[in-house]
This record gives sequence, structure tokens and C-alpha cells, in this order.
Amino acid sequence: AISIAMTAIGSVEDAITRAGAQVGDGIYISSLTGWSAAGLAIIEKDLETDMALHAVSEFCAPTVDYSAAVQFANGKATSLCDISDAFVIQAEQIATASAVQLVVEKELISKHPEFETLSELADSQGIDVWQWILAGGEDHVFLATGQDLDGFRIGTVQAGSGVIGVEMKKAPDTWRHFQ
Repeated sequence: AISIAMTAIGSVEDAITRAGAQVGDGIYISSLTGWSAAGLAIIEKDLETDMALHAVSEFCAPTVDYSAAVQFANGKATSLCDISDAFVIQAEQIATASAVQLVVEKELISKHPEFETLSELADSQGIDVWQWILAGGEDHVFLATGQDLDGFRIGTVQAGSGVIGVEMKKAPDTWRHFQ
């Protein structure tokens, strides 16, 4: 097996951190999460459908839409991070760092153009699609808050703490780094 590790070092003038979300902001994602978790499940079951191959591709070599991050930054995102661990983990980090509550609307997520395909794949495996979307990891999708940002709006920031709207049928089995 070949392993390649890279480190980038640099600086920015105006960093957009997890600590900037403001009451009244919208919550946005750059694309639908869950594909990498789906890919891992497919690899474990050795399936070879078109939907399955796309998921495996996203697990093995996730696509990162850097232009989305640039658009979020240029759109004046108030907070920004990637969703490499799990949506519920990264959203909680933004809520905690910003001292606000993120209200996620599953109905909005289910309107994403890729949702139906991912949901069909999850159903074919007997898996709750929300497990992949909310608790899967290694998607490298961007999560941002702000006003009228490019991206897919999935909720609102309000006063309070934590993240609501991410309830699942069972406790989430979130991404954990290998130990």
C-alpha cells in the first residue's frame, strides 16, 4: 500500500472560522454529504452498480469543490469548515464556537438533487440514509453560515446552543479516525 501525506502552510488576511455564525444566518452545504460513508458500506459488501461505483469513488478519492469554498468566502460567509469527520460533529463545532444554535431542516436536505439517488442506495442496503448524511465522514463538503450564499441552504442559525433537527432513528454512528 502506498500512503502519501501532504501539509500546506500559508496564511490568510481574513480567516473565516467556525466562531462567526450569527443569529439569522442561513446554513449552507456545498454538496450533499453521505457519499463517502455509502462508498465504505459498498466496499464492505462488494457491490458493483452504477450508484455503488460513484459512492466508492467518493470514498476512495473524495471530490473537493474548492470553488465552493471560494464562493462561500466571497459571499461573506460568517463561519466555514469542511465536513471531513461528520456533519453532526462539524455543525456542533460551529454552534459551540459561535455560541448559537443551528437549526437543520431535513426537508431542505431531502430536496438536494442527489438525495433521491443516495436514498435509493441506502434503501437497497437496508440503511437509514440519514446515518450516511448526518453521521458519515470523509465527504470533504463545505459547511457555511451567512446570508444568501451560493450553495444549498439547509437551515437557519438562531439564539441558543447546539444543533437541532438532526435526530435519527438510532444514535448516530459517527466517523471515527482509525486508532
